[in-house]
Formats: sequence, structure tokens, C-alpha cells
Amino acid sequence: MQPAAGSGPPTPKNQPGPKNQPGPGNAAPPLASRSRPAAAPPAMKGPNSPQPPSPTLQPGPPVSFPPQPATPVGAPTGPPPTAKPPGVPGPAKPAPPVRPVAPANPAPAAKPHPLPAPAEPRLNKHAIPALLCSFFGITAPVGVYLGRKARKEIGQTGETGDPYAVAALIIGWAYLTALVLGIATYLIFAVGGS
Repeated sequence: MQPAAGSGPPTPKNQPGPKNQPGPGNAAPPLASRSRPAAAPPAMKGPNSPQPPSPTLQPGPPVSFPPQPATPVGAPTGPPPTAKPPGVPGPAKPAPPVRPVAPANPAPAAKPHPLPAPAEPRLNKHAIPALLCSFFGITAPVGVYLGRKARKEIGQTGETGDPYAVAALIIGWAYLTALVLGIATYLIFAVGGS
């Protein structure tokens, strides 16, 4: 915007002038513009006329500020915490979370080994021969002996075959009883009948 010739220096918008003066048609300038002092327009123009002071800052003595302590890296920035007067309760601090303590040297997780299928108890090695010897008559005393031995071992080791050993004993004793009675009867009739 160019000033008209002879009208003087241009006036800033926030300074009172013919267009910016408060009045019935013009509103008052904002408060921010009132806080600055208004510069007086120059009275005379010419090369030797005194110049009014400039509204810019004048060089003066340097202003010193108190030194600020250095903030370490990672330290929180912002206003320092305010001290509370004693006796005034503050907000409750939440308890820190409790973490379980891990063992110092944890063992690697091992896969559980499947248990072997319980082995069927073994059959006693004397039970079946005792039963066979008892059936063949002449070897019944051997069957009785093996049957007694089988029952003793089954009681000690927990093996199976007890029914076979019992059957061998019953059959063997029955056969031996029949043999003894037969020999006695034969002797009574054969020797006694003459």
C-alpha cells in the first residue's frame, strides 16, 4: 500500500489515525494493541530534524539468567514434583505387580515316558510239568513233588500257575492213594488166599 503524496508516513493499523480512532462507527482497538505505547508522529520533516525514538529494542546491558542444572539423558522433563505439607494424604500408589520367582537353573521340560504295559505275570516253570507227571500214574510221586515246589515258588515270586499246581497235587495224591490201595488189596487177596 503506497501512501498518498504529502500525507505523511503510513500509520500502522494498531495506532490511532483518522480511520482507526474510536468513535461511534469504529470499534475500540483490541486490548493487545492498547498495551503497546503508541509512537508520536514526527513533527518536522527534514534532514536536520530530530528523529523520534524507534519503538524497536535499544541495545543495553545484557540480562543474566540463573544457571539451570543439567538434566541427565532419560530423566523426566517437566515441572518438578511439588512437596505436600505433612499430614495431607495424597493419592494412593498402586502396589507393584508381583512376579513369580523363577528357579535358578530350570530343568528342561522332558516328555513323560509312557509306562510300559504291565507285563503279564509269568507262569511258573514247575506248574505244568507237575500236572503232566500226575496224569501219567507211574510218575505221580514226581508230580506231587513238583506241585509242592511250584506252590512254594508262586507264593514267593507272585508268578501264575497256582491252579495247575493245585490240580497236580490233587491228581497226584489221588493216584498215589489209589495205587497204595490197589497194592494193599492185591496183597491181601493174593497172599491171604492161599
